[in-house]
Amino acid sequence: MLNEEKQEQRDMMIAMVLVVAVLILFNRLTTKPETPVISPSSESEAQVSATVSEETSNRPVIISEAVEPITVSIDSSTLAGELQTNGSVIKQLNLTAYHQTTDSDSPAVTLLGPAYQTALNWSGDIFPDTKQVPHIIGEKLTPDTPVVLIWENDNIILHRTINLDNHYLITFTDKITNKTNTPVQGQLNGSIKRAEADIPTDHSTVHEGFLGLFDNTEKEERYASISDDKPFTTENQGGWIGMTDKYWQTIFVPDQQTVSHMK
Repeated sequence: MLNEEKQEQRDMMIAMVLVVAVLILFNRLTTKPETPVISPSSESEAQVSATVSEETSNRPVIISEAVEPITVSIDSSTLAGELQTNGSVIKQLNLTAYHQTTDSDSPAVTLLGPAYQTALNWSGDIFPDTKQVPHIIGEKLTPDTPVVLIWENDNIILHRTINLDNHYLITFTDKITNKTNTPVQGQLNGSIKRAEADIPTDHSTVHEGFLGLFDNTEKEERYASISDDKPFTTENQGGWIGMTDKYWQTIFVPDQQTVSHMK
């Protein structure tokens, strides 16, 4: 019994050391910032166009009418994976510095995969459909080469820049140009779907489940305690929300000045 307690203490220490913070979203967690009002501005439209030209003049541009998803690779000293451009879906994410066994030749730890994926989309009556294939600037997401996605219709230009650092952080930054003569409203929705079969069931003493920082107070709920009848939900300015397993933790950090509905 004593050895088991020491092992659990050791596991807890390892979990604390190996925590990974990735700017992504979660299963049963959706973040819905307060609906922004985007005012008309021909100047901002010109600025967006100029920014695209200046930042990407020497980089490949993929303009496609394809219906099938187009993916770009994710590659850094710590991460490897795939980003599906329509829907901004992180389909695969491996932690290349960590392995599934003590054998250094064993496969890398998989954080995201077929049963566990994220997405980030806008909704609004006159917004372009971000689940469609965008114009794509860049072929690979690395710390040195961001990827730019552009959706446009008669009303809105949505310009999304995706950045990656060498410390597990993926950042999405959106610029919106309103081409109409009146203010418009849109809603940014982030989510991740995780299959129930992919949720850990070993019930260690280390917390596994949902967690977040709301109004400077940390809240935790185990996977088994969350259901449609008893959701994990809050409305909060700033803070963060995420999910943790025994060793790996994934956190979504919204703009700290934004009020978000998280569920």
